[in-house]
Amino acid sequence: MADRYAILIAIEELERAERRCLRRQRIFRPRVDAFDLHEEHFRRLFRLSKEVASNLINALRPILKEQTRRSALSVQTRVLAAVRFFACGSYQLGIGQDFTLSISQKSVSRAIRSVSVAIRDKLLKDWVRMPFNMQDHAQLKQQFYEKYTFPGVIGAIDCCHVAIVSPSVEDINYPEHIYVNRKGYHSLNVQLICDANMYIMNVNARFPGSVHDAFIWKNSNVRKAFQRWHNCNRNAHTWLLGDSGYPLEPWLLTPLRTTNTRAEVKYNNCLTATRSIIEQCNGLLKNRWRCLLKHRVLHYHPETASNVIIACVVLHNISIKNNIALEDDDILQPEDQLPQIIPSTEFENTSNDILFNETRRIQQQLISLCFS
Repeated sequence: MADRYAILIAIEELERAERRCLRRQRIFRPRVDAFDLHEEHFRRLFRLSKEVASNLINALRPILKEQTRRSALSVQTRVLAAVRFFACGSYQLGIGQDFTLSISQKSVSRAIRSVSVAIRDKLLKDWVRMPFNMQDHAQLKQQFYEKYTFPGVIGAIDCCHVAIVSPSVEDINYPEHIYVNRKGYHSLNVQLICDANMYIMNVNARFPGSVHDAFIWKNSNVRKAFQRWHNCNRNAHTWLLGDSGYPLEPWLLTPLRTTNTRAEVKYNNCLTATRSIIEQCNGLLKNRWRCLLKHRVLHYHPETASNVIIACVVLHNISIKNNIALEDDDILQPEDQLPQIIPSTEFENTSNDILFNETRRIQQQLISLCFS
C-alpha cells in the first residue's frame, strides 16, 4: 500500500514538473506573411507598398543581421513591426498581436529601437540631404518659382513639436523641465527644411520642447553650411523662407514686420503662401507616421524618440520619391500649432551690423525687382 502511495506521489510530482515546463515554453501564435496580403491592405497597415517595404528590409538586412537563435525574430518581422508602429502609433502590445506579426510587446519594443537606429545609421545620409551645388539649387528654385512665383527659394524651414513621455526628473543629461513646451506638455522641437514637393532635406531632432525655433536654427550645422555657401557665392541669390520667429539673414528671408507699400504687402503675401509648404509637409509627415501625433506620445527616452523621428522622416522621403499617396480617410485634421512668439528687434540684431544691413539690402532689392 505504501509503495502504491509513493508511486502516486511521484506521478503527481512529474505532472506538476511537466506543467511548469509547459508554462515556461513560448507559445507561438499563427502568423500570416504580410506579403501575402492584397497590395491595398498592405499599404493600409504599413503605409508603404510591398516593393518599397521589401527594398527597405533588404537595405537594413546587413546592419540588423539575421539572428541565429531558434526563437529569434527575422529581419523582415522586426522591420515590419517597427514600420507598423510608426504608421499607427498604437500601443506596442497591440502591434505585437497583429495577425501579420504575432510577437510579444518586448519584442516590438526591441524592434522599434533597433530598426530606428539602423535607418538612422544606414539610410539617413542618402535620403535626407541638403544640397549645396548650383545644379541642384537651380532645380529647386525652378520648382518653387513654378508653384509660387517666389524667386531664388530652395527650401522652407519650420519646427514642429513631437510629444514624448516625461523624462526622469533625476536624469542629469536630460532634465525633465527643459522638455516642457509653451503648451505645457513634454516634447522634442524638431526642425525641418523641405523643398517644393514636401521632400525633407534637413532634420534636427536633438532639441527639447522649451527651446525656441530660432535658437535651434542658430545652433544647427545646416546654418553654418549656408553661411559658408553665402561667403563663397554672394551673388547666387539663394535662400530659405522662414516665419517671423526666425532672424532675417542673407540666406534666410522672413516677413516684414510692417508694410508701407503695395510691393511690401505683395512680398509678405507671396512669402507666406510659399512658406506654407513646410506646414503642409509637417502635417503629411504626422498623418503618414502617426506615432508622431501629439495625442499618441512617444513613450521613449529623448534619445530613442529622436531616432524614431529621424526614421519617420527617412520613410517619409522614401514615400515621396515612390509617389505613395495617403488615402483621403487616412488624413487627419491638422494639429493645433503652438502660439507664434515673434522675437524682439533686439534678438534679430544679434548678428553684426554689416551682416544685418546686407540682409536688409538684399530684401529691399528683391522687393523692388520682383514685387513692384
